[in-house]
Amino acid sequence: MSRLNKPALMNSLPYALVFFTPLLLFLIPLLGGQVLFWGTPSLQFIPWRAYGYALLEQGILPFWNPLNGLGAPLFANYQSAFLYPPSFILYVFYRLGEVPGLAVGSTLLIPLHLGWAGVGTMLLLRQLGVGLRGQVVAGLSFGMCAFLVTRSMFFSMIWTGVWLPWLVWAADRVVTATQTRVRLRHGILLAGVFAFQLLAGHAQLTWYAAVLASAWAAVRLIGKVRLSTVVCRLSVYAAGMCMAALIALPQLLPTFEYLQQSQRSSAVDFDFAMTYSLWPWRLTGFLLPDLFGNPGNGTYWGYGAYWEDAVYIGVVPFLLAASTLLWILKRRVLGDDDLPKRLIVFLWVVLLFSVVLALGKNTPVFPWLYGNIPTFDMFQAPSRYLFWTTFALVLLAGVAADRWKRPTGKSRKNYVRLMVVSLAMLLGCAAASILLPQIEPSFIRAFLILAVLLFCAAGLALKTPLESNPRVLSKRWWIGGVMVLMILDVCLADATANPTIAADFYRTSAREYPIPSTRTFIASRDEYAIKFKRYLSMQDFNSFSNWQEMRDVTLPNLNLLENVAMINNFDPLVPGWYAQWMEWIEGLPAAEQRTILAGLAVDSIVRVDEEKGNDWWVERVQAEDRITWKACEVRVESLQDALQAKVLQSGGRNSFPTCIIVESGHSCTDGAPSATPQIELVTDRADLMVIDVKADTPGWMRIADSWYPGWKAELDGKVVDIIRADALVKGVCVPAGEHRLTLSYLPTNIVPAAWISLASILMCIAAAIVLQKK
Repeated sequence: MSRLNKPALMNSLPYALVFFTPLLLFLIPLLGGQVLFWGTPSLQFIPWRAYGYALLEQGILPFWNPLNGLGAPLFANYQSAFLYPPSFILYVFYRLGEVPGLAVGSTLLIPLHLGWAGVGTMLLLRQLGVGLRGQVVAGLSFGMCAFLVTRSMFFSMIWTGVWLPWLVWAADRVVTATQTRVRLRHGILLAGVFAFQLLAGHAQLTWYAAVLASAWAAVRLIGKVRLSTVVCRLSVYAAGMCMAALIALPQLLPTFEYLQQSQRSSAVDFDFAMTYSLWPWRLTGFLLPDLFGNPGNGTYWGYGAYWEDAVYIGVVPFLLAASTLLWILKRRVLGDDDLPKRLIVFLWVVLLFSVVLALGKNTPVFPWLYGNIPTFDMFQAPSRYLFWTTFALVLLAGVAADRWKRPTGKSRKNYVRLMVVSLAMLLGCAAASILLPQIEPSFIRAFLILAVLLFCAAGLALKTPLESNPRVLSKRWWIGGVMVLMILDVCLADATANPTIAADFYRTSAREYPIPSTRTFIASRDEYAIKFKRYLSMQDFNSFSNWQEMRDVTLPNLNLLENVAMINNFDPLVPGWYAQWMEWIEGLPAAEQRTILAGLAVDSIVRVDEEKGNDWWVERVQAEDRITWKACEVRVESLQDALQAKVLQSGGRNSFPTCIIVESGHSCTDGAPSATPQIELVTDRADLMVIDVKADTPGWMRIADSWYPGWKAELDGKVVDIIRADALVKGVCVPAGEHRLTLSYLPTNIVPAAWISLASILMCIAAAIVLQKK
């Protein structure tokens, strides 16, 4: 029995090696109770999910977030990824250890996802006929690549990015299957893989992955003589992708609605789109990842964010990938039976094209595409096209590693020369550190590491076992040496890329989450100063040490952990009118600003003194109630008119300081004098508000929460309109008398979307069973 199991065990060991290797970067911090926190883990992902789970504990589906931006969609926020299946395990961590436990689980999911990416890369290369050695090299390279590892603080990017090799693998199986039954089964597999990626929470990388997978499928079909064959296979591919969208529909529909209402509803601004264009000097990162330092150890002095330009996959894989370019230039025959030459050419086209795109504003190419080709105006950060660059490099490295042979003749002499050059570089670095102190230390360190790696790589190349060598043990030792060198290389480059903190950083005293009666406001300029000039330095991740202070100021979305309501919203998408309102109010004089904020139940304004190290303090304001009665109205034609009318009200320069401002076409009050009505807030929770009111005359119930589609109002059981009042908040016309007003929120079309998704899943399962039986 043991003999029968031994081959299977030996075959699974390389996959286990690739899967668990990324844990090396996170295992020691996790064992020490340390978790990710710098940037978006603490300011987005963990608070979002923690608050969503807190709502679930109260029996409330996490559709709405009442604590940020006067209230905003939570579930429709795509990056929250509440429906992403692997994230379901996080609820177990939350139940076991509350928010610190959730942080531990979130941190653990990162290396597991990275390992999953490596395994997917191995399967793709096996599908292409590449041997185990090439699979391992590529799997380790992608699972530990700098593009992903340095972005470990961006959970949704990791969760999305790791599915790229799986998506291409599934697409390849669909378009290369010769039997219809097998092709349909692979189409179901494709639907499942892409559905996971759609639910993972990052639209930009999902789009890039879908485009690359589609191009890959098209290239793999080149040379098929019969048009019917091409159409049939592409139809199954397209059907699989569409089925994935139907499965993910409960997430996609609310997100699409949010996008249509957002500040990015048509296109992102040009300057915003060009943010994080690849700094050309960071192209040295292919071999010298820390030439300009690393923020993890406080030495980064380059341009922009370190992780946005990260492209390192390791010295050995990069040199292997580069060698395939010589194959093309020398017209070397690769063998059409296992890996067509056109696929190598395709990967190099992808690599070079993606680098040009990543350069963004630094070349005329991307600006032209932004203005003329759809989808190029959808996202920011052109440098994220390095996603394609990295993927193409690791596949090329795997192909080259599979054909790695002991060098002979002129090639052997070149490797010997490389070892000599490496030693000379090593001595030069030592001399420069002594004789030229003005040179940046990061330069010397980067070249020193490169010299050592080149020397070791050349030495291993010269010791490559001969194919005719019967000694299996020597081959295994050599392969083991290559793997150890690769792992040490990427671990050294990525070891400090993701700072951690004790999980207790996330501990909160909040046990119940009633809707707060007042709010806090921070001007965007002050918010930026607090975040990036005081706490989160792009040059040094450890420039600040008293991280509890960042909890105290309750920056969005840390306020969710303490059940503190804020005017501010740090979400990637916000309603367009909210974005315009925020820009408008921050341009007002302080006195008028305080008056308007008070009308939105704000009792605290955080101020910053940039001359005192961006220190902050809290200014107190006399807040008004969230729910007020307005017996008169001012009708305007547009949002801009409404903002102007609010300025007049706040400055006391008109006769109607207590009127509600509504758009023309909405009328409620009769102008008659009105006694103060009796208002009782019966129920107040994230998705439901019940108000009893008794008034002598008709008037407006003004609720100082954000207006948004999906909110429904019922007056005594009959549906009534909710209008956007005062440019931003909810207004409901209430006639004279005693009434009960009920407001509830449910994302538009979420129920039919859920039924369509369920039906699609059941259809896929049934089809898979039928096809398997046949």
